[in-house]
Amino acid sequence: MAFFKLDDFSGSCDCLIFSKSFAEYSELIRPESTILIKGKLESSGDAIKLHVDEAVSLDHAKNKLTKRIGIVLDSSLHDEYVVNLIMIIMQENEGKIPVLINIKDNGSSREFAIDYKVSITDSFVESIKKLLGDDSLIYFTT
Repeated sequence: MAFFKLDDFSGSCDCLIFSKSFAEYSELIRPESTILIKGKLESSGDAIKLHVDEAVSLDHAKNKLTKRIGIVLDSSLHDEYVVNLIMIIMQENEGKIPVLINIKDNGSSREFAIDYKVSITDSFVESIKKLLGDDSLIYFTT
């Protein structure tokens, strides 16, 4: 079992992790590490304590929490050449996250599910954003 303090921009919280979970996530719980914690809150008076069930590194959080990802295309800006480049990027980053294509056309928008699944790596995100722009990805968590 371990006790540690979790800090964010709004404050801090004391955390408690029991031996089974600690054995699984101990490599993530280090001073100054940046992680995502899932657990149950316990309130006793003024103090709040978090009983940690799961810890995820931020590097893995996108793939763990994202249920599907949307790629936004603008029909007035992106042509078949760009679509072929997107397909290459998706093939280079094959994974388990389903892909939706959102096509913007003259103020309206249509969404299509395609038969590709990707891994949301830094390389994938950077390549798509470089090709299509910073607002080209939509992360769906439900």
